[in-house]
Amino acid sequence: EQTTGDEGRFGLPEVMPVINIDTYDVPISSKEVYIGGLLSLTETEEQYALDNVTIEIRGRGNYSWYNTEKKSYRVKFAEKVNVLGQGNGPARSWTLLAVHCDQSMLRNAAAFDFASKLSGLTYVSSASFVKLYLNGDYQGVYQLSEQMQVQEYRVNVNDQGEQEDTGFLVELDAYASENVISDGYGNQYEIKSDVWNIEQRIFIQDYMMAAFY
Repeated sequence: EQTTGDEGRFGLPEVMPVINIDTYDVPISSKEVYIGGLLSLTETEEQYALDNVTIEIRGRGNYSWYNTEKKSYRVKFAEKVNVLGQGNGPARSWTLLAVHCDQSMLRNAAAFDFASKLSGLTYVSSASFVKLYLNGDYQGVYQLSEQMQVQEYRVNVNDQGEQEDTGFLVELDAYASENVISDGYGNQYEIKSDVWNIEQRIFIQDYMMAAFY
């Protein structure tokens, strides 16, 4: 079990980690285009502290990006980092989730914690709460999580082969616009891993249909 800082009741840290991001006052105005910046992580154990490390950052989300005041972000480090000791190992991509539509801010974290206790799941995203400052302005409490992706320490599948039955990552996404498939019930999914040929796409579509029927 990973914890940070001095522990209080229920194993929660009494001092919440603080992330400061400096984009040189350039606004984060796109969820497609990254801008450069520096990130510092303080109020945590010395082994997890970061001091002005190079990052790229962009917006994240669909409805929340356009319709809520508190924005979510995706952060990409120049070097792989195991932020706050989360997950199974270091990676470049991480998310700062505003969790704006959940006033308790606990539903995602509770779901991740519950899933981590189930047997048979080889990967479950982790979560930590942090205070976020952007260009010196306090943004509120955020949920720091691993970016869901095919990666050695995340969804560790082999998506580089051309055979039909290879590893793949599929995400339920009503806003998906590329590599879109359906489960036959009107739910839309996006194939997030690499697809090398039409045979693989057909295999994944048939697999999803079989799983839901």
